[in-house]
Amino acid sequence: MIHIRTLIAFLLLLPLPEAYASDWKVIGASQVDKETVEVLFFDAESVKQQDDTVRVWVEGVPKKTLGDIFNQKHNEKLIEAVASKLVTGYVPPYVMLQSLKGKYSNTKVFDDDRLDVMSEEVIVNIMDVRITSKIYYEIDCKEERIAPLSVILYRKDGSLKQSSDSHSPKYSYIVPDSNGERLSQVLSPKR
Repeated sequence: MIHIRTLIAFLLLLPLPEAYASDWKVIGASQVDKETVEVLFFDAESVKQQDDTVRVWVEGVPKKTLGDIFNQKHNEKLIEAVASKLVTGYVPPYVMLQSLKGKYSNTKVFDDDRLDVMSEEVIVNIMDVRITSKIYYEIDCKEERIAPLSVILYRKDGSLKQSSDSHSPKYSYIVPDSNGERLSQVLSPKR
């Protein structure tokens, strides 16, 4: 007869199913304090849609952290992953947003932004990076409102700073030209 401890130990050694994999995509940036800008990513794999409501995880990563990793010499893993995305014709949702179309007055600016955003997505998806925050949002697409359901903040050393869940979410109307609006534009069903 198998002992329960042996069974638990065996189960803990099994790899996680791919269903738990994340697919982080850039959605914007935010000024955290005087020195820190964080790039915001949404997890395309965590998107849950029911009628006119969408729920999604968003995480923040310091822009400096991404730049430091990007600027490391001989980072073949990163270069190969970005090249693979380029070959497939991948275009990040962020650079396709209607609200950013005017920014791309020429192809070079679009190509540069596409490459920068793609590189940031690859870094967050394949490397161990320090995150500053994770927030689980609910978006009311019909009423154009957004509410944080769960907020997790981390210290610079990666330890938990603060965590809170909202059992009765406080909705705010989505502010034009904000990260919330961009998130809503990418995730809300088209009418």
